[in-house]
Amino acid sequence: MDQVLMEVSDFAAAYLDDVCIHRDLAARNVLLTHGRVAKICDFGLARDITTDASYVLRGNARLPVKWMSPESIFDCVYTFESDVWSYGILLWEIFSLGNSPYPGMQVGSAFYKMIQDGHRMSRPEFAPIEMYDMMLSCWNQDPLKRPSFRKLVERTELLLSENTKNVYLMLSNAPNAGDQQRAPSQRLSSVCSTTAPTQPLLQSTADVFLDYV
Repeated sequence: MDQVLMEVSDFAAAYLDDVCIHRDLAARNVLLTHGRVAKICDFGLARDITTDASYVLRGNARLPVKWMSPESIFDCVYTFESDVWSYGILLWEIFSLGNSPYPGMQVGSAFYKMIQDGHRMSRPEFAPIEMYDMMLSCWNQDPLKRPSFRKLVERTELLLSENTKNVYLMLSNAPNAGDQQRAPSQRLSSVCSTTAPTQPLLQSTADVFLDYV
């Protein structure tokens, strides 16, 4: 788990912080190779921002609302900071061992009000307090107060010191954590599915996407 955390955050710092807004940073878009090397994929929504630091969505799109920042949901604005929000959701997915964010809640008026009112998900079962604090910093209502990806890498490196590595090793050695035979690469999905080519297998797409007009 520590390797996945560092590889995802390193990639985000090296690429997303400088060149590209991903717009769909989620566990379902992280691949693990046979050697457990994490790779961020699915850049179908990505935008090159070398000439413009913000992207305003226009037209029709199906949006992964539960992974989106408030400014992306309500103002259709995508920035580096909105990717940082999504990274916080990705951290939550990792430390909940693949649960879908905002469990049991459908995307609707109650969900939107909850986001506007500043409600945040509670700490997942396997997340240390320090890691949950990092998630909360990613979910700051003010985009300018969210940490950069480079700052997140620095904080992650500190958390992966010898004093905390034992926590992740315990998770890695948990029953069924690595006993099943793996394909050359597999997708981490929000419901622990490796069969979906691009999206997790959900009973309702309302768990992930909103049809936005």
